[in-house]
Amino acid sequence: MKVLLVTGKLAYESVKEIASQLKDVKADVIALNYPIASLMTVDYIAENLKNISLKDYDYIIIPGLASGDAQKIQEVTKVKTYKGSEDYRDIPRVIEALSKGETLSTIYPADTILKKKKE
Repeated sequence: MKVLLVTGKLAYESVKEIASQLKDVKADVIALNYPIASLMTVDYIAENLKNISLKDYDYIIIPGLASGDAQKIQEVTKVKTYKGSEDYRDIPRVIEALSKGETLSTIYPADTILKKKKE
């Protein structure tokens, strides 16, 4: 499985560190020119990804608190896109869920979805 993790400038190094620790998955990290990842909109993300070749990715994971429906990014990139966790430290949990075939949301942060499934 190959995943692209989208983040902002301030969180880039932290997300990159988490991504380097993931097992059994190839995770690349892209920092868009936006300081705070959670303040990004799906329109902004889609606009910044539209001219990048993403055909080798199975999933794009955007910040869980990004505003809007990630379906828009999926339509632009043609890559399955979900909202990740509210906290970057939960990225391994999100990746594990995807590895197990769980479906996340294009609207709600992954923590919300995974919490509901656990209950």
